Amino acid sequence: MSLGGGVKSAVAVLAAVMLLGGCSRQVEIADPLDPAVTAEIRRIKDLHLASTDPAWPAAECDIVIYRIDEDSTYGWEHCRVVGSETESAWSTPFAVRGEEIWHPQDGSEYASSLQERFPADLAEAVLERDLPTLP
Repeated sequence: MSLGGGVKSAVAVLAAVMLLGGCSRQVEIADPLDPAVTAEIRRIKDLHLASTDPAWPAAECDIVIYRIDEDSTYGWEHCRVVGSETESAWSTPFAVRGEEIWHPQDGSEYASSLQERFPADLAEAVLERDLPTLP
């Protein structure tokens, strides 16, 4: 089962969230139909498929991009490990700088690690679940 259809999935999720209540704050997020955003989604998907990090193995991912700035991309991903007999998946915010994909710490370090890496408005919105994620 593939998690493909990333751009269409992202558009559907964003539209549903905005129609069904949307964000309580006005945090501007990236337009999923913008060619630069779709290119960045493809690039991040390729980085995931090429991963050799045992903590974050090669995976197929659906991605929502919140923001692209000068040196980083911020968003949410739902990924499933490929080529494994054991089902393994994650759904988490991420940041990408160059070829490095960053994920927040687990547990009690989650909020502080997210606040250290994400812009303040995005970190707050993610922590308060005011931004679209993927199922």
